[in-house]
Amino acid sequence: MTSTWDTTLKKRVERAARFDDNTFYINYLRYFDVLGQLHSVAETKYGTWMLRLWRATQFGPEKYERCREEGMFRVRQDYFHRYIIPPDPHIAKAINVYGYNHLMEIEIYDEHRDYLEALRSGEYITVTNVHYSKGKVGDSLKLHGGSLYNRGIFKVPDDCSDHRFLEVKRRIENALDQITDYQDFVEFTEVSYPNAMPIQTPSASSSSKSSSSANFFSPPTFPTKRKWKSFRAATENGKTAIAKPCQKIIIGDLIAVDWFGYENERCVPPGIIHPLEEDIPHQFEEFTVTLISANHCPGSVMFVFEGPAVPGERVLCTGDFRADKNLMKQLEPEEPLHWLTEKKFDTIYIDNTYFSLHLPFPDRVTAFNELTRGISQHPDKNIYIPLQRLGREEMIEDLSRAIMEPIFAYTEKKSFSCAMSYFFEFGIRNPTRTIRIVKRNKWQ
Repeated sequence: MTSTWDTTLKKRVERAARFDDNTFYINYLRYFDVLGQLHSVAETKYGTWMLRLWRATQFGPEKYERCREEGMFRVRQDYFHRYIIPPDPHIAKAINVYGYNHLMEIEIYDEHRDYLEALRSGEYITVTNVHYSKGKVGDSLKLHGGSLYNRGIFKVPDDCSDHRFLEVKRRIENALDQITDYQDFVEFTEVSYPNAMPIQTPSASSSSKSSSSANFFSPPTFPTKRKWKSFRAATENGKTAIAKPCQKIIIGDLIAVDWFGYENERCVPPGIIHPLEEDIPHQFEEFTVTLISANHCPGSVMFVFEGPAVPGERVLCTGDFRADKNLMKQLEPEEPLHWLTEKKFDTIYIDNTYFSLHLPFPDRVTAFNELTRGISQHPDKNIYIPLQRLGREEMIEDLSRAIMEPIFAYTEKKSFSCAMSYFFEFGIRNPTRTIRIVKRNKWQ
């Protein structure tokens, strides 16, 4: 048993030690493993526990620091309640000197809290299956309950000889050597919140790959059988939320995919929207739904519906999706989506937009090279690129970097890209031309 545990822990350390801040793109990496030195564990005034660790490096690529830090939830004095594990003054002073962008703060759920109480500041740990998500307070890192995909917190043995771990350890020790006068340093002052209430968020738990659940502190505002009839006729500002028949998939009596039409040209009525996290089964009255990344534009997902309200018991709706090598790799054993290969689907609604396309369809690299070459051939002509508010962010960033010219986006497009940590303005402006992203379908 000892040998098996040692082998398992070794693999966890090896995987977590590969984490590289310089290649971490937060909008792509939904789950990841990380290794670092424990700074502290703090409880916020909302009752959440935040595990805080550092690696003596800035979290994420430096060029995206402003966008990332503006959206990231950070423990500050006005959120702080008390320490579960107080920080070593040396480490606390180091973060104060180097900046909070060197700190990773991970919200800890359920049984993982029990393990935290055996740790102390300064120890090296791995955190497996960390989830990045967006919430009302800000972007956050979370370790959900359960042991699915080896999820958990693990102390790195003192005699660990993994070379990547030793590199991280040396970097941290060198950074600490630069910090002096830390003995009396105090980060936060404990505050009493007698009436504090926990944030109402999903608490997911799972004990095995075949058994998982999600419990809510408060039920989601989602149409159930009793509400469906009146819900269909719901209006807001005199406009009924409807959709054309070709835009919707009806599954049984309770489920409609793409049922919601537009309240106006911008969105459906906000009162009927309830956001759900990816890769966590969400339990409703008579069915469960799991959202899976569609590997398409940011935020796009596929839906897996299961339960007694689902005809045939299990249905998959893909919508627009990209089944490239990256997505297919996630179906392999020990990868996040392998559980899909163990399920039998009674019905699959699949996007077949390009199934019968007989025209040449270049790969992304070829298409990007053609775009770059075309723009470079017209150095004195203004260039306009029609795009929707969401999508093609990676391409535009790569294009700006390749030609070393800034590409200017309209306000909404720029806000979306900044929120996702993309940057379009590399290099210097060409005095003889401007490259602009304009609104698709509204530019002439």
